[in-house]
Amino acid sequence: MERRLDFEIADAQVADADALSKIINDAYRGEDGATLGWTGVAHLLKGPRIRVEEIWPLIYSNDGQLITARYRQRLVGCIYASCCGLGIGEISLLSIRPQDQNFGMGRALLKAAEQVLVDRWGISRAVLSVLAPRPELQAWYRRRGYVETGSRRLLREDGEGYGIPAQKSLYVIEYGRQIAVS
Repeated sequence: MERRLDFEIADAQVADADALSKIINDAYRGEDGATLGWTGVAHLLKGPRIRVEEIWPLIYSNDGQLITARYRQRLVGCIYASCCGLGIGEISLLSIRPQDQNFGMGRALLKAAEQVLVDRWGISRAVLSVLAPRPELQAWYRRRGYVETGSRRLLREDGEGYGIPAQKSLYVIEYGRQIAVS
């Protein structure tokens, strides 16, 4: 049986930057680099996923919107939606505190990001990237209607902002889906 909580979805504020950095890093790496939740990739990538100073431009961006989830006024998750042009939007940084996962917040944030893409930029198609050795995460996105686009690429040695690869030959798979009638 799925547990659901009442939570609030809103735009990120500058005052949220420190907490968002911790949430994102914990969701992807766990505290002290230990994978806590099912979304962790500490076994694949090392170092922080994001630094506080990298969050500020996301909050101020004209081409993107950082969206948060709060439960009982406490920040527990976020997602980033950005306009790529040509009717395509990108979704990234879906992060829920590991101890707050499995309550439906990820689905709600994904839906909110898709709605922002449609409402703010008239986007008709959303894309997102998933590390290849993450079958459970790929399955989660497939259950939300995302399918592989056929685009796969090797992750550069510098990690492209995801962190430093812990193994060679990590690659990223692109998924996409129609989110509005074009």
